Amino acid sequence: MNPAGLQRHLVGTCVGALVASLGASAIAFEIRDANDAAELCAHSRSATEEFALAGEGSGDSAHASNGVEGLDEEPGADGVVTVADPVIEGFTARDYARQRGHLLLQPHEVVVESAAFPIVAYAEEVGSIVVPLTDEIELFGGVYALVVEDADSLEFPMAAEEADVVLALHAMGSLAVRLAFVVSGSALEAFCWESESGVTGIDATLISADLVEPLTRTRRARAVTAAYSDLPAGADPGAEIYGRRPVTEVTALDVEGPVGCSATEATVLQMRIETVLADCYVAGLRDNGRLGGALVLGFGLGSDGRVASPEVLIDVLEDETTTDCVLETMAALAILRESPADDVSVRATVVFRRE
Repeated sequence: MNPAGLQRHLVGTCVGALVASLGASAIAFEIRDANDAAELCAHSRSATEEFALAGEGSGDSAHASNGVEGLDEEPGADGVVTVADPVIEGFTARDYARQRGHLLLQPHEVVVESAAFPIVAYAEEVGSIVVPLTDEIELFGGVYALVVEDADSLEFPMAAEEADVVLALHAMGSLAVRLAFVVSGSALEAFCWESESGVTGIDATLISADLVEPLTRTRRARAVTAAYSDLPAGADPGAEIYGRRPVTEVTALDVEGPVGCSATEATVLQMRIETVLADCYVAGLRDNGRLGGALVLGFGLGSDGRVASPEVLIDVLEDETTTDCVLETMAALAILRESPADDVSVRATVVFRRE
């Protein structure tokens, strides 16, 4: 069969797409161009870092009260002061955290022309076409790069006669490799970064690879490059709750103090807790895909808006790593308090689930 004939044959007998091979519940986020990669990397940083919700980026150092209840005044580039609503900002940050958590726990796929790889050859001793991987796989003309954890060669088993045809397609520029991956690294750290040369790297763990036609995406062969057990547990297609969005929700918030706090403060505090603890939950899910439960937290909230002495009062989550992250993250949390404000004691019930 000649190369052109093989191409017509592939179009006529389209094999199931990669997402089907990963299981019916899995929906891969397809990265088709640099804009899609930019959208993924737009959620690279943790919500705590992206929205400056902890440390010196929060509280009175970043949001000094201006006397307007529940509002900040922020001068723009033109010097005009605009009023920012902390509730709206809270919703924005929380939505960002939830979307980021979903992206960290779902597969992504990208199609790379076979010419981008250093050597594509047939290895008779193993009966496979072998595609060596480098640590960085160039994407979209070198603007982005997939930075592969533990890079190794891809092997696509096939007969020698079939391999001749596939290699001919490669020589004609009519062959590509479709890579399925999850972003790797800590859920608390950025997974995209820029090199000195200006290339944006995306940290990745490969799930699988296919040889495909670039235009039709018809699958030619498939090679598994990482066992599911090697992936973050929450991204394991074998997990019962795979594909469900991680949600961190404050279901009860009790405030005690001479004055207490306003409805705006309570709403902002609730959303900030849900936002910053989302990263802790995702970090836990990467170790235990079925993690879920609740924590009842107790802490003080100072007149300056900073959280003090957080502790776990009731633990039905039973995950030490996640709980440690929760306490560390809460200790750095701060919100804008209205002036004047008093110190208060807070009891919050936080539920961790996937939906």
